[in-house]
Amino acid sequence: MSPIVAYEDLAILRGKAKSKGLSRRVSNWQRNIIKERLEYKNHVYSVTDPGPVNAAYTSQQCPQCGWVDSGNRHGDTFKCRKCGFAAGADHVAALNLKARLFDVEITRYTPYRKVKEILLQRYQQKQAR
Repeated sequence: MSPIVAYEDLAILRGKAKSKGLSRRVSNWQRNIIKERLEYKNHVYSVTDPGPVNAAYTSQQCPQCGWVDSGNRHGDTFKCRKCGFAAGADHVAALNLKARLFDVEITRYTPYRKVKEILLQRYQQKQAR
């Protein structure tokens, strides 16, 4: 079985240059570099690429209990306000991206408000058990 890679959909990123055209060119350039590097690494290491994952709330959701709260993240640090789980915010986001790889409810195109609703429903169902 070949390894699988999970990564965020970076299509929404935009540059902050004064010129809209320059921002667009820089943003496209950055995304193309990332895409080329990802394709190269996938080829070299025989990695399966299922495509980008919806990253909404991945750095605010606790990978242990599932609680979603913007207060869970403080800069580069994550500490769950419900269960106390602590780790680096990027590590937490990576764990949540991996868990979301084959999620049938949260697809790449699910609106972020709907994502939060789904995540909080799952948390409450987990607590009810």
